[in-house]
Amino acid sequence: PGTGRPGSPPWRAAERLRLARFAAGSFTEAGTFAYLDDAGRPTAGEPFHLWIHCRMTHIFGLEALHGTLPEARQLATAGIRGLVERFEDPVNGGWFDSLDPTTCTPLDTGKSCYSHAFVVLAASTGVAAGIPGAAELLERARDVMLRRFWDEAAGRCSEHYAGADWTEPEAYRGANANMHTVEAFLTTAAATGESDWARRALRIAEPLMNVEARRLSWRVAEHFDEEWRDRKSTRLNSSHVALSRM
Repeated sequence: PGTGRPGSPPWRAAERLRLARFAAGSFTEAGTFAYLDDAGRPTAGEPFHLWIHCRMTHIFGLEALHGTLPEARQLATAGIRGLVERFEDPVNGGWFDSLDPTTCTPLDTGKSCYSHAFVVLAASTGVAAGIPGAAELLERARDVMLRRFWDEAAGRCSEHYAGADWTEPEAYRGANANMHTVEAFLTTAAATGESDWARRALRIAEPLMNVEARRLSWRVAEHFDEEWRDRKSTRLNSSHVALSRM
């Protein structure tokens, strides 16, 4: 009532605020954002996931820009702090994919492009919103993306390292992680005005969409080998499936 017809600007603004208020329940005493159940409560026993923490930090950074959720800036600031104090690997660099919900120690010490793309996204939105610590975090996150995941020759990103010290690189290549990297690179280009990141985003999108999707009658292939040859989903193992979150 009072928000206009569904899809109208007033309706969208009210819905955005409603969802942000719901998401605010994900912040925990550990300084991380948690996986929520349908009632908006942190799910008991669920690990703290880097991608969720980053997405929530991004959401509250956007809300800080809108200025409609009073606690948004505080939550976005806590999100940036949590990325530094909880998820960041102080020895080898980069960020851990998941933490134990009781001890906040790493559960998965591998490093994935998928999750690191969200670190860039969260930090970029933090920069746009003027959140303390976001600029320094973004500098480190972009450096990791370029040194560890970005393949200049291919114009796309690799997927995963099994070792916390960036050893055991995985041969698999995935469109899903690269799709989120496009989002992150475009966001950081917009937040900083550095157009090289937009050009990298275009380099990712061009072969995946204008070549691969065109070849498949505009169906998007997702799974590739290290030479970027289509692997077909039937040859995936469970670890790849787990990384294919949308």
